[in-house]
Amino acid sequence: MKKILLAAVSGALLLGCSSDKTVVNGRIEGYNGEFTEFFLPDSTVEGGFREIVVEVNEDGTFTAEFDLPESYYDAPFFVDKFMFRTCIEKGKTYEAWFDVTKPGVETGFGFTGEGAAENEFTRDWWNGFGLANLFISEYCDEVSDFASYKAAIRSQADVFRARLDTVGNAGFTAYYAPLIDKAVDSYSIYYPYVAARNGLDAFADKDFQVYREEDICASMSDREYADFFNSVASMIAGTYTDMDLLEVVRIGEKTTSDPSRNNFAMTSLLTTYMNYGGQTNLKAAYDYYKSVCKDPNYVSQVDNIYKSTSVLVKGAAAPEIEFTDADGKTYTLSDFKGKALYVDMWASWCGPCCEEIPYLAELYRELGPDSDIRCISISIDENRQDWVNKLAEENAEWPQFIVTAKGQEQVAGDYNIRSIPRFMLFDAGGRIVTVNAPRPSTPDIRTILEDLLK
Repeated sequence: MKKILLAAVSGALLLGCSSDKTVVNGRIEGYNGEFTEFFLPDSTVEGGFREIVVEVNEDGTFTAEFDLPESYYDAPFFVDKFMFRTCIEKGKTYEAWFDVTKPGVETGFGFTGEGAAENEFTRDWWNGFGLANLFISEYCDEVSDFASYKAAIRSQADVFRARLDTVGNAGFTAYYAPLIDKAVDSYSIYYPYVAARNGLDAFADKDFQVYREEDICASMSDREYADFFNSVASMIAGTYTDMDLLEVVRIGEKTTSDPSRNNFAMTSLLTTYMNYGGQTNLKAAYDYYKSVCKDPNYVSQVDNIYKSTSVLVKGAAAPEIEFTDADGKTYTLSDFKGKALYVDMWASWCGPCCEEIPYLAELYRELGPDSDIRCISISIDENRQDWVNKLAEENAEWPQFIVTAKGQEQVAGDYNIRSIPRFMLFDAGGRIVTVNAPRPSTPDIRTILEDLLK
């Protein structure tokens, strides 16, 4: 990712700051030279994000002063693999602390004085109810019916609505109140997928039938509905990647009472699942989809992705990927036949990818040199130096590679990888076991990989 230095200030507290400047005085506990920046959405710059690089002193203290075009009520602050969801408003001065001593823990930060209440809210929202996968993992493992599921959603939403009232910041409230409402709507639509994972038939639940007939999407424009349901599809596919796709498509077919919108729902679900590497019962799902959806525009989207995805089934020969090591020596996947291969597709700029590094290191050490499973990481970084710098920082013990230009095309074309991190597992003969393997952070990952290879 191209790094753009928009503003960076280091050293002691700056004096004489103009009133329209935003200032963050901070301390990073456990800082060890990591790259640090605010990463802010901004449609006026190339790439859609404004990157404000922060220079940090050796002792972890910093003072960042910069101009903001507007207030950012969700302002991701990156310290290497950590992403802290903060709130920074135009023209205000903040005192903050961040803790990077615990890998994967992004709740270790706080603000004192101005902005404290807002930042406590963003910390708790984006590490709880505001992230659907966290909500589902906490509340949805033992779902019994729609009434109790909806009650859990409303209870959490009410907690955050009450906290907004306590914060008492009009702009902040205007930003988060719609997000709370959207979460309630999204999580309710998730119910049939959650129910299916728990062996329940949502459409036999009278309370859910009443909710479905209300059709919360009816008042949305086509554009609004598309944006809304695409986010639903991404959440479902990202959380339940191994779900039976025939079941997924059949649920999508019943999303609303409007057949055209249901066609969109099925298309969004199936294409998103394929992009995420979903394979379970894919052929049956594809055939069923084609028998129901007759919109040529939608069908062509699914056809194009299916052609590449359908060759990535278990037992198929793995398409090649070309990559090099730090010395420039070229390899392909075929060079690693003889042992099973657990492949980490990542990039230095990808926060979730970097969060997996300590877990992959632990797995690599646990497997040991005599294991029948090899671990390698293949970066898709376009800037080789960014990758080299990251390797020096992490000091990873397992083999590290970066794709060539040809490899970039193979990853996007032959493997249809549209998002990372992605982990893939191949057997000793170079055949696909799964192109969407569990992440290293998955509990008992070694046993899971060994079972997949049986």
